[in-house]
Amino acid sequence: MNPLLAPLQSCPDLYSIKTCLQAVCADFGTVQRLDVVTADQAGQRRALCFLRMSNSQEEQHLMGALGVGRFGGDLVLLVELQAPSDDAPLDWAALSSQSGSGGSTTGQAWPRH
Repeated sequence: MNPLLAPLQSCPDLYSIKTCLQAVCADFGTVQRLDVVTADQAGQRRALCFLRMSNSQEEQHLMGALGVGRFGGDLVLLVELQAPSDDAPLDWAALSSQSGSGGSTTGQAWPRH
């Protein structure tokens, strides 16, 4: 993982992921949109982050510096997150109701199955 993105791995919730990712991206320009979807599959937590910067020049710079790709019109980043401890179960409903600040930041959390 790119060292600039390493702090994302210790984010405990959607709000933290969005806040951290916006801080990282601020060095490259203005985040116009940020959507984060989390998933817990086979004990591994992941966050799929879709974002758009204010212009294509900022997006190209971000892609090169962070090694992120594009899916459709969005930049996309997959973050492997630390698994929650067994003694503190993750409350996905509470996480999905939190919202980030600045721009359009929407997100959802998927329940564990």
